[in-house]
Amino acid sequence: MTPLLVFLQCLALAASILQTLISTSVGIFGSGDATTFARSMTLVSLAALHGWWPAAMYAAATGARGGLLALILLDVLWTMLGSGLAPLYFCPPACAAMPPLGDIGNFGAIVTGAVAAVATWRAFRASTGPIEWRFPVTTIVLIVLAFALQSASTVAM
Repeated sequence: MTPLLVFLQCLALAASILQTLISTSVGIFGSGDATTFARSMTLVSLAALHGWWPAAMYAAATGARGGLLALILLDVLWTMLGSGLAPLYFCPPACAAMPPLGDIGNFGAIVTGAVAAVATWRAFRASTGPIEWRFPVTTIVLIVLAFALQSASTVAM
């Protein structure tokens, strides 16, 4: 993993964390005065997902192709779609909920997720050897869990 890929992954991670905090602040997925069980589990799932990200970066840095694939999934599914495009649906540009930080977070997540995914895909294509499937499978489980718990905590509001 090159220093550029590490830098791009850090940007994507930062954009995702920013948008997650913004979404929590404006109540997109179940935030409010009282902390419910669903909201607590949502926060735990988000912490687990963001804690897994550096583990995937480390795996990729040590040559594990599965680590690269996990990073691509995080970039595309979580950062671009979950932290960038999905919030645009709920709060389009010029969103009154948190101007202008909400829009900056959305577009930042889309751009950094796309750039990091393309660069990581190139590294994945250039790498050789077997894919360690535990990394992408764990990533998919954590992403699906986070999306499901966000939905559940929104319904529980």
